[in-house]
Parts: sequence; structure tokens; C-alpha cells
Amino acid sequence: MVLLDADFGGANCHTFMGMVDPIKSLEDYFTKKIEFSDLIIDTPYKNLRLLCGGNNKIDSEQIKSRPLLTEIRKIAANFVIIDLGAGLNDEMLGLYNLADEKIIIVTPQLTSLQNAYSFLKAAFQKEVEKSQNMALCLRHLDNNLCRLVYAVSELPSSHRLKNELETLAIKQKFWILANMVYDEHHLLSVSKLKELVKDYLSIDSAMLGKIQHTPEIQNSLSIMIPFVLLNPQSGSSKQLRKIAFSLFEYSKS
Repeated sequence: MVLLDADFGGANCHTFMGMVDPIKSLEDYFTKKIEFSDLIIDTPYKNLRLLCGGNNKIDSEQIKSRPLLTEIRKIAANFVIIDLGAGLNDEMLGLYNLADEKIIIVTPQLTSLQNAYSFLKAAFQKEVEKSQNMALCLRHLDNNLCRLVYAVSELPSSHRLKNELETLAIKQKFWILANMVYDEHHLLSVSKLKELVKDYLSIDSAMLGKIQHTPEIQNSLSIMIPFVLLNPQSGSSKQLRKIAFSLFEYSKS
């Protein structure tokens, strides 16, 4: 398994694993033209390798200068997990759309749900705009994706545009992982994201699981040891293992 930290300029996955100063990162791929496969390094944990994102700002032109998405597809691993950075730039949206399985991690706070919805909408619109027909329709609707989704939903089921948009929406299906959950009320708040994307974007989603907010998680970040190893029998650790097992089983189906 390879973990790719795709936070260009604010990478921290290595820190969470106790690796203070990794000797290689994606920054070397863009600035020093080092081979992509040579940047993957071992971690202290068995069967887990890491490709660091870099701590210095990498601008868009540098990122576009090399075939990042193609190189990621070439990684020799059973699983490649991409940890996306924040933002709605083309690089983050492209990496999200590259994924075979998409996971959105949200907390019960309203701002988190709003940010998640904005990201999902932007990612969908980026894919819709690749279609010449859809891009033309968007321009006629003031570039409003929700209006396009509604207008197409009113078309006959046999209409070419409706079939095309439905195909694009299927590829945007995603999992919701509820983080920092205290109780069922918090879980219910997170699940509202599922309703929003279905009602306004016609995108399906499913709850992947939840991780409760506990002091041990914050403590694990401070001492740079993953909480599943710090306390394997804690409730949060069991929840995370259950989530990982569910994804693994799903990948085999």
C-alpha cells in the first residue's frame, strides 16, 4: 500500500507517522525532475510506503508541467490512498476525480458540511465541463450546475443529454466518513450531506462509518504515533479498522 500526501506545500502525513524530515517528496518530482517511482519511501510500518507532498509551495504551472495523474496510475501497489489538500484548484479536483473510490471526511460542524458540498459540486462540474454538449448547456444556464442538473432531469429518459449526465453522476458516487462524532445527533448532521448532493446534484453516496472524538486521537498526533497503534482496543481504533475492512471487502466485490 502507498499513501500519497497530495497537500502541495503543507504536507504532514509523514509527521503523523513519526517521520520528521523525509529526504524525498513530490516537490523533487516537479522541481528537480526526479523519477516519480524513486520518490516513494518506506515508513516505520509494515506494508505501508509513503510519497510525501512537500513543505514548499508548488505552483500550478509546475504541477501541469509533468504528468502527475498518469504517474499515479503507474504506482506498483495493491492500493494507493491519496490524501488531498484543501482547496478547489484544478490539481485537487483532478486528483479527486482520478480516484476509483472517493471518500469525503466531514465533521458535524456546518462549515465542514458546506466545504464538502462545495468541493463535490466543483469536482462534478469539472467533469461535466469536459463534455462539449454539457459545457454548452452550462454556458446557456449561466454556468450553474444545479440548474443544469434540474433541467436535464426534466428531459425524457431516452434523451442523450440525460443519459450522458447520469453516466457522469454515477462516476461521482462517494463515501461519507463522519469524523469527530460525539453522538447520534452529530451523525445525523453529517448524513445531511447525503441528502444535499442527491437533491441538488443527483449524486449518490453512502455512509462509510464514523470515528468518535476522543482525547487519545489528539494525543497520538502530539507524539506522532497513529492512534490505532497507540491504543488498538479503543473505540476509535475499532471503528477505523471496521471502516478499513469494509473498504477492503468492497474492493474485492
